[in-house]
Amino acid sequence: MQNQFDLETMPPHFHVQWFDQVDSTNSRLLEKVRLTPDLQSGTILAARVQTAGRGRLGRKWVSSSAGNLLFSLYYRTEAPLCRIPSLIMAVAIAIDDMLHDLHVHSNLKWPNDIQVNGRKIAGLLAERAGDDGVVIGVGLNVNMTVDEMAQIDQPATSLRIETGVESNNGEILNILISKHLPPWIACWDANGFSGLRARWIQGCGGLNTPISIRDGTGRIQGTLEGYGENGELLLRLPGGVVQTVWAGNVVAP
Repeated sequence: MQNQFDLETMPPHFHVQWFDQVDSTNSRLLEKVRLTPDLQSGTILAARVQTAGRGRLGRKWVSSSAGNLLFSLYYRTEAPLCRIPSLIMAVAIAIDDMLHDLHVHSNLKWPNDIQVNGRKIAGLLAERAGDDGVVIGVGLNVNMTVDEMAQIDQPATSLRIETGVESNNGEILNILISKHLPPWIACWDANGFSGLRARWIQGCGGLNTPISIRDGTGRIQGTLEGYGENGELLLRLPGGVVQTVWAGNVVAP
């Protein structure tokens, strides 16, 4: 499902710079924002190898081969901090759309992962950049093999495993930023999470089903009630109270 917008509503053009190897595309781009206050919104740093990447909840995202598409996007916005989680969700929806176009039956997982049959194929991490920007890091498993996946500490898959075809990381990035990312960012710019809600629920599913949220060593159980105005998860606890959850890992009850 795609939203169509006039050209005037489209976000800035994307500008991609590739590196053979970096420690972290997020760290490198955050430093670039610090040193270049007028850095153009839509700047993307992509790497073929990443040695010290970061995932959510303090996890490492390291790629010692060219099997992953690893990039970070700088986007300037005047939106308040509470709206930023839904911007990441817009990027996740764009990736999910692209995977479906590539005949991969992926689904969204709150807050910002993409899975295939319970196996992670992509993840996102956002960090505030200056007073009016955000850096969104993306890791998409493109050409990783079954043997390489066996080294990961959670169920994972790749575009190559799902389709049987090896892909060019640069071409995959170009497809994403030329076709799928612009309309969803434009939708978020215009409407916030309300413009994403139907597509997010369609891609994520699971309303009114039992779930658990794990955050560090804590764990809470309840029923997925829905999502708030900025994409926060609404969990109905056993006593009937609805708790707002902004971060955590959704797991089976």
